[in-house]
Amino acid sequence: MNRTSCLLLLCFLVAGYFIYPLVLPKGKENDAGIKGEEQSNKDGNPDSSVQSKPADPVIYATIVHNILENKCLSCHGEDKQKGDLRMDSLAAMLEGGSDEICLEPGDIKESFLLTSLDLPLDDDSHMPPKAKPQITPEEKRILTWWVAMGAPEKTKLSEVKVPAEITAAIATIKTPEEIKMIAHAKRKQKEDKLAANKANRKRLQSSWDAINAKFPGSLRYVSQDDTILTFSTVSYRKDFKDADLAILQEIAGDISGLDLSSTVITDAGLAQLKGLNNLKNLKLNDTKITDEAFKVLAELPSLETLNLYGTVVSDEGLKMIYSHPTLQKVYLWNTKVTEAGRQALQEAMRKRAKTEKTEDVTDEEKARDKKPEVFLGVASV
Repeated sequence: MNRTSCLLLLCFLVAGYFIYPLVLPKGKENDAGIKGEEQSNKDGNPDSSVQSKPADPVIYATIVHNILENKCLSCHGEDKQKGDLRMDSLAAMLEGGSDEICLEPGDIKESFLLTSLDLPLDDDSHMPPKAKPQITPEEKRILTWWVAMGAPEKTKLSEVKVPAEITAAIATIKTPEEIKMIAHAKRKQKEDKLAANKANRKRLQSSWDAINAKFPGSLRYVSQDDTILTFSTVSYRKDFKDADLAILQEIAGDISGLDLSSTVITDAGLAQLKGLNNLKNLKLNDTKITDEAFKVLAELPSLETLNLYGTVVSDEGLKMIYSHPTLQKVYLWNTKVTEAGRQALQEAMRKRAKTEKTEDVTDEEKARDKKPEVFLGVASV
């Protein structure tokens, strides 16, 4: 190889060293100008770095198409075309399907993309179908705005006047990658809960066996999906005594419901309820308890429903639970409690509940909210 050839080869290698990184990008660039790293975590889970939102997105490619991909393309995409309609490109929507005009730029009343959203949910032509995730009010607002302005394909957000309500709506839109990440997080949360429940049930198994061996059918799980327990003496009544409560000590923190109605439990026996910190529902109706029982009841931190009908409790005893932090319902029929005592307890409970309210309570929570109640007459429990 002569001197000239050597110099040419050297120049070629040097040039390649500097130019190669510039012509080989890390990821692809789509029509909206979004560059992605095209990588995932080692465990195959979605990675938040897969795709980032551009500061000045193309309205169709980055915003509108994301809505369609999340809610429409499972039925109107590359793999499936219900009604011969594809919605995975602007050209396909303009072409329409076999029955309807999918997209008429500038005409929101003639675009089936929009009119189908207003059909009754049970209508066969409603989109998306009833069983699928529905278009949100924010997504509908964006689609309507985009169609009304002429359904532009290349226009960027900075190139048009964007109303405040559209800006707010755009902020709610998630990319397919973000939706995948959320779905993955939910699956992981469910898997973790199942694993925790399995471990808890294994921990509770010996106590479960011992209690149900002595009092068959008395101890149950609230549902198949958790490890919260309820204990009921409904089949044993007069055979269940103070000493028998000791059998619950090892699982005290796992019990949310306790039915001791019509047993021969006394005030002395109730001392063994200390430690039932997650107990929400307690039935002591038709037992021998007196006002002394309130010393224990007042110390049950999670108690919500208390049934005392058919006992000898009185107005004086109720005073000990005036400031109970979680109590919502108390049943006092056929006791020594007077109407004045009932009202005093109810007012104290409602005053406490009102004090706990904050400005952060949502409208949905307000709608669900019910005022604490104390019943002196017959009421369903």
